[in-house]
Amino acid sequence: MSKKTRPRRSGPSGTSAGRPSSTSTAGTTRAGAGPAGAGDTLGRGEADAIVQRVLSSLWGAIAAGDPLRAELETSTCMAIPHVAGQRDPAETESFVSTVLVNEASRRQTPDGAAMLRTLMSLGTPAIRKTASRALGELTGAGIYPPEWVTEIGKVTPGQAWRRYDIFGDDETVAVTFRYGETEHAVVMQVDLTGIPITTAIGVASNAASLIDAVKQVDDDEFDRAEQIDLLEARRRMEEPLARCQEESDPGLSADTVAYLPIARTRIRRLPVEPFYVPPDFTAADRAAAAASAPMKPAPIITTVPPPAKRFRKARQSASVRSWYTPEGGCHGDGRADAPVAITRSS
Repeated sequence: MSKKTRPRRSGPSGTSAGRPSSTSTAGTTRAGAGPAGAGDTLGRGEADAIVQRVLSSLWGAIAAGDPLRAELETSTCMAIPHVAGQRDPAETESFVSTVLVNEASRRQTPDGAAMLRTLMSLGTPAIRKTASRALGELTGAGIYPPEWVTEIGKVTPGQAWRRYDIFGDDETVAVTFRYGETEHAVVMQVDLTGIPITTAIGVASNAASLIDAVKQVDDDEFDRAEQIDLLEARRRMEEPLARCQEESDPGLSADTVAYLPIARTRIRRLPVEPFYVPPDFTAADRAAAAASAPMKPAPIITTVPPPAKRFRKARQSASVRSWYTPEGGCHGDGRADAPVAITRSS
């Protein structure tokens, strides 16, 4: 079977772009809610049960003080509207603002403040504004989030790898990040058949295993793998992810939707291509450059009369020649004002 006709893979060999390690609960959410992207709308009771189950996992992660787990659980909660069949981003923002923010504020505890701080790190501008306002009310009442929350999102990038097929149909980009000594990885599948767009996202707590899976291409003669710098990784991930968020493809899995906020925050931690700053030359620099430049000989300028002047000179020359015959005689009576019959001599 050729590369062009075989089914498109969902992720690198040995791992699924939509199924991370046990750090995440997005897979559990999807298992309880049914297949994502199937267009099924959950009943009110079933949706409430999912919210309570996921919120229970979220509070456990916050109590454990694990930044990565808190991010994963919070982003999973933010994906509940997608699991319930909602595809409008406004519905997601409304759910987060009315359910998650209110739940955190109602607790009036440091854990609630930690949840609000996590929402500020992962949410859209509208969600950040709502969560920030609620956090301000808690801190105004003397309730502050625990210290570990200040590290949320402040990861250190490690290495980046790219796996691609020789036909240019798709590629997988994986980047590792560290919270202190703990390393995790974000992997992204990008469709290159048209305008590059993200089709799947995964987060793995075992970064080494994920990178090994991306590098393993022995089982596919059409695949290649290479290590890339972090700047190139950002170029290959940022715009496809933005298009994925804008188009809101209903075919995206619940896992991918849950990891969108985390992928967005991780890409922001990658280096940005520097802007070109022209050097600032002083008068002394310009004088030195002029002194060291080789001297060129002055150009030779040949003055050519304009066309009108050339024409007048030609007429004068023809008039003078017409006064004389080949024998040396002169036409007319020799006076300057005598009538003259002008004939050109051959």
